[in-house]
Amino acid sequence: MSLTKSLFALLIFISTTVVCNAQSPEKKAQKMADEVAEVLSLNEEDKKGIYEIQLVRFQETRKINQNHQKGTDEYKTLRKELGNNTFREMKQFLGPDRMKEWTQYKQSKN
Repeated sequence: MSLTKSLFALLIFISTTVVCNAQSPEKKAQKMADEVAEVLSLNEEDKKGIYEIQLVRFQETRKINQNHQKGTDEYKTLRKELGNNTFREMKQFLGPDRMKEWTQYKQSKN
């Protein structure tokens, strides 16, 4: 993955995390799945797949936040790896065309 794509994936990950920070992982995942489903006109099965990917992401984020001091190199590395993995899973699940559409939507919101 190119540096630009990695940085963009991290930016999406961080911006979404900041917005959803006060909610449970389940609520965050549901909110994200709802938004993706609405933007991409996903069916319920696809929406559930997005929910599962995001649930793992938010659960892992919580673990990282609990077990590592924010701002440390280890913390940053773990968060970046998680963001990249989530981006990769989303792209694999949605396919390149729908992922591009989602990415453009997120960019237009920032």
